[in-house]
Amino acid sequence: MSSEVPSEVSNYVKKGSITIKHEENVIYRTACWCTFTKGQFAGESIFTKNSLIFVQKGNNGWVIEIQWQQILKMTLEQKRYNDKGITFELDNNNSIFLSAMKDRDVFWSYVLLLTNAVKNKKSSYGFIAKDDAEVLKRLTILRAPHTMEELMPAHFSEVYKLLKTSDLWIDAMTMCGSKDIIVSRWQKIQDGVTRIIQFTHPMFQMTNISLVQKMMKSGKTSSLECFYTLSRILAQNFLQIPLQYFIQRDHKSLQFRCAYSLDWITETWDKEFVEEAMNRIFLMNFNYFKSKIMNKEFDRSSFEGQWKKHQPFVLVIVALILLILTLIISPDDVNWYKFCAGLVSLFIFFII
Repeated sequence: MSSEVPSEVSNYVKKGSITIKHEENVIYRTACWCTFTKGQFAGESIFTKNSLIFVQKGNNGWVIEIQWQQILKMTLEQKRYNDKGITFELDNNNSIFLSAMKDRDVFWSYVLLLTNAVKNKKSSYGFIAKDDAEVLKRLTILRAPHTMEELMPAHFSEVYKLLKTSDLWIDAMTMCGSKDIIVSRWQKIQDGVTRIIQFTHPMFQMTNISLVQKMMKSGKTSSLECFYTLSRILAQNFLQIPLQYFIQRDHKSLQFRCAYSLDWITETWDKEFVEEAMNRIFLMNFNYFKSKIMNKEFDRSSFEGQWKKHQPFVLVIVALILLILTLIISPDDVNWYKFCAGLVSLFIFFII
């Protein structure tokens, strides 16, 4: 491949290799092709906060370094031979075409983010390294069938810190009847922080629930991605629930949003009850978090429902009805001691 410098970018080209002072200054990098009027060159694109860099492949390759402000227009294009890429129109009245990158959509999203950011002097770029949960991408809202949303006069930083605390989640889960709650520490990852929470919930059968949380932040926007996995002894990973808490602050109020979907892997005999139980848990959690944000008292009884309030009495009545019906239809030689012991055991199984 020729190492001659293309005339379209002669004023952007630096001879020799380029050295980036700190690796953390590199936001995104990917292999790609760069096309000019008289040739096409293989190499690597590197994004920093200030510039787009293209390094030609080879020992004697040249380097293009274009400031984001020098890009006047960008267009998604598909040229001959299904070559998908992006055309950049530069401030020297020329253009370049980058193609064959690993993921054009991701490449495009970073370009939009960075070119928009340089126009705003106070922009956070979405890449502030001082915050351990600052993200390297735009936050998106989860579109799901179950959604709860509230606008409230609250400070973003306070809500963000509140959702990260372990005590908040332990209290919320205990209030919903969960037991054996184990919360791990937050661990730093590339685009935020993550942790695992494990607990059990009785329902009709004891259910083990694993919750993986991932928290990301960009400016005055944050999302807490939660992924629930429900398992039982005879039904491992039978239900998966992606859930998102999304908070965003504008000049007037704070948007607090919860969205989730129930994705059944294996349907159980008590599917409707499990769905109702999880819907109740998420509804209670959302309103409990909202009361904490607004510094108000949480009324648990309003979310219990008539069945939950009178559950012990209802189950006793049901057990007595079953006992009477059994006495009527059963033969005379039944061992009533064993029968009553079995009925009590069944009653305890459902209650505990």
